[in-house]
Amino acid sequence: MEVVRSRAVGACLDVSNFRGFTVGTLYLSAMMFSLILGCLTACGGAAAGGRRDSNNGSREGEVSREASRTGAESAGEGSESEAAAQVEGEVGHKGSGPAEPVMPAARPVDAKALALATEAEERRVRGDAQGAERLARDALARDARASLAYNVLGAVRVAAGDDRAAVGFFERGMASAPGDARALAALCAIEYRSNNPKGALAYSSAQMRSAPTVAVRLIHARNLVEAGRSKEAWEVARSVLKQEERNADAYAVLATAAQGQRQTLLAEEVVNRGLAIDSTHPLLLRVKAELLLAQGDMSGAVKALKLAAEAHPGDTASQLAYGTVLLESGNYALAKDVLIGGASQVPSAFELRLALAEAYRASKEWDAALKEYDWLKRQRPDSPKVHYNVALLYLSALDGAPGMDVIQALQASRKSFLRYRDLAGPAAVKESDLASYLRDIENRLEREQRRLEREKRNQGSAE
Repeated sequence: MEVVRSRAVGACLDVSNFRGFTVGTLYLSAMMFSLILGCLTACGGAAAGGRRDSNNGSREGEVSREASRTGAESAGEGSESEAAAQVEGEVGHKGSGPAEPVMPAARPVDAKALALATEAEERRVRGDAQGAERLARDALARDARASLAYNVLGAVRVAAGDDRAAVGFFERGMASAPGDARALAALCAIEYRSNNPKGALAYSSAQMRSAPTVAVRLIHARNLVEAGRSKEAWEVARSVLKQEERNADAYAVLATAAQGQRQTLLAEEVVNRGLAIDSTHPLLLRVKAELLLAQGDMSGAVKALKLAAEAHPGDTASQLAYGTVLLESGNYALAKDVLIGGASQVPSAFELRLALAEAYRASKEWDAALKEYDWLKRQRPDSPKVHYNVALLYLSALDGAPGMDVIQALQASRKSFLRYRDLAGPAAVKESDLASYLRDIENRLEREQRRLEREKRNQGSAE
């Protein structure tokens, strides 16, 4: 069946095939979400080993965030081939970039506290949240400067869906160890989940002033990309590559910066260079998938995202991107499994939970879908896309809608569409499908009411 997609929301007039705001829109959201979440896994490895020194921090997490500031200006001034030549010419100069800032010497963290914090992190990774929290608190009782213990407590709170409590732990960890990339990445990820990218940029800007390590600079660069400042982000990534010419994370940021400048050929070149260094780099694979989708290569995009999700099962952003593209390809069952796994890691991930709701809706699991939508509406009651997709659910379910007859389901659908129109404002006026859906609802309501009246008359005459 031919699907007529709306330019505004990717809608289709055939409700049975419609995937609402999830397809396309959610994939782009996955790309944005990935800009910060990708650092957590990389930075976690260094933290688990108890390394506080900024020079020992995760190079993967560090380089992927900051690489967006230096070269997009030059990329914007000339052709894409000229920009690629600049990457070629400037990346290979080892040791020519700025050195890491020298941090003042400090009394080492108590060895026993460090050992307890490391064991706490190991417990957390194994899924023992209670044991991890107990050991982390024991570590802090011995030495309040054990930043890894704060990170463990914050990660446990994130897994429990309590981002607010997590913020306090991550902030204390960063205060005890300025330049702590793991804590900074976690705080930025929480801000993005809260739909507050300015908050993420504020965190990284503050760390740029106090502890501008490579890790911090790369996180800041990723935030710059999301703030629409791709030229600045490119410059930072290119400066990092002057120090570490084979840093796949820096190439990942260059790729997102090139995308931000809509320089597709340059983005492809940078992605290929980065994947030659690390063939399973999650962010590079996600950028590659987006480029393939733009070319209409759905199978190639699915393959790239499958590799990212399977190679990095703890990377929630890859689970979101993979689950979303599976929804687009029609593989609802696998999409649901992937998204459930991602939601179990970060229950507060709004876009991931929205994609999961769509997977339930596509599978006609109305109760499960409505449960997810109820959670989404509590988190962001003014989200137009949630109300739009809820309206589609009622319109699709009709007599299968939980606790409703057909008329009630149609009325609920109309109410949600109207709520979407109020929230979306001028954007809703441009949405031609909205008017079609509302007309269809009115026609169905009239037909259903006439049918009920006929049944009532027939019943009366039979008596």
